Amino acid sequence: FEAQQNQITELRIEMNRRFEQVDRRFEQVDRRFEEHHQEILYIKKDIHQLKSAVQSLDHRMEGMEKWWKVTSGALRAEKGHSMEELFAAGLRYGLQDPDILAEHVRLQQILTDSEGAVFHMGYKTEVDVIARNGELLVFEIKSTYKQGDAGFFSLKVRLLQSQNQAKQVKGVFVCIGADEPIRVECEQYGLRLVD
Repeated sequence: FEAQQNQITELRIEMNRRFEQVDRRFEQVDRRFEEHHQEILYIKKDIHQLKSAVQSLDHRMEGMEKWWKVTSGALRAEKGHSMEELFAAGLRYGLQDPDILAEHVRLQQILTDSEGAVFHMGYKTEVDVIARNGELLVFEIKSTYKQGDAGFFSLKVRLLQSQNQAKQVKGVFVCIGADEPIRVECEQYGLRLVD
């Protein structure tokens, strides 16, 4: 009987040892699964960040394309969009202002100096304006610059200001590749230069 008891005890010890080995293996497998799970989570996070970066880059490239079309005068080739939508998209990028919407853009607005405040009485000109929140942002886009363009534009800004005294009126002169004389002229007339 005692011999059987010893065999049973030895069998229990051996079984316990084997169960401990199996437990350790399961723990190793669990750790590996957890490590793989964490790796998968990191990969998913990286993929999400990559998708976000690609979308951001795509949006930025679209903005750059619209900005180029606005500044080069190539918007006429666009189909299916209003000029205001295209200008808004380009200006959002070029002026780095994500809040510019098509409904804010007013292109080729006739401006008449009916009192002779800046030009001769009755003089008519056109301005392009972004109108929002009590502010009028007048913009002029020049793909090629001639001496005096910024000065003439500043007169349009001054006339619009005189006719809209309750609003803040700012002038933005857009000229890609602006050189020093253009910069000086814009500064002299209080215009924001975007190049």
